[in-house]
Amino acid sequence: MSSWGRQHQTGYLLAIIIVVLVAGVGTYVVRKPVPTCGDGVENGSETGVDCGGACLRACKDEATAPIVSWVHFFPVRSGAVDVAALLRNPNARFALSELRYRFKLYDANQQLIAERDGVTFLNPGEETVIFEPLVQTKSRVAARAFLELAPQGEDLFWVRKGEERVPALVVKDKEFALDPVPSLTVTLGNTSSFDARDVSVVGVLYDGSGNAVAASATTIPRILRLQESESTLTWPNPFSVDIASSGVYLHTRPLSVN
Repeated sequence: MSSWGRQHQTGYLLAIIIVVLVAGVGTYVVRKPVPTCGDGVENGSETGVDCGGACLRACKDEATAPIVSWVHFFPVRSGAVDVAALLRNPNARFALSELRYRFKLYDANQQLIAERDGVTFLNPGEETVIFEPLVQTKSRVAARAFLELAPQGEDLFWVRKGEERVPALVVKDKEFALDPVPSLTVTLGNTSSFDARDVSVVGVLYDGSGNAVAASATTIPRILRLQESESTLTWPNPFSVDIASSGVYLHTRPLSVN
């Protein structure tokens, strides 16, 4: 074969190789998976597996666990108590859309006598009261209450504060009365430009030492925008201690931005 022929054949083979390489690279680029927040690997802007960066979910080291300030039980009648806990979310940028919990009641011998499971949520930077009424203790006498968060050992699913709107609710007035039964009447104001729905209202009564001695709860279906709403919380029996102060804790889910 002549030199010209060999050069022509070599050039032809090189052209084929280049075409194959270009096609392969193009196929790889086209088929290369785009990083997502649910692909099970740390990629893109993520700072952990499917968390951090542009992902809605926060990584474990980004969020601080909820703080339980106190847990108390309140005798209501023989064989039944109300249970409440003051909970605070120390994270200004992260929320829990679902938080499972379990109240546990123990007697004086540290024996477990009752449990109550529930589910709540925490808005960013929020302080709220979890309240469970009429937990049955039957013939046992409760001596201590304990709150367990994520009782099944599940990870807390913290999410970044998004575009949702949390209604701006304020306690405009509150009045405690003893007659005819102990009651706490509260006036709430919705200063938002949109309605607040399913507003949980928990009232807590404190003695002179700042200890919670009673709690009661209700839900207001809707508070219209820029309007007020009044609600009364009651207790069936008088108290054996003087009530020095009261606290009102409001809790409502954020609304999606349409």
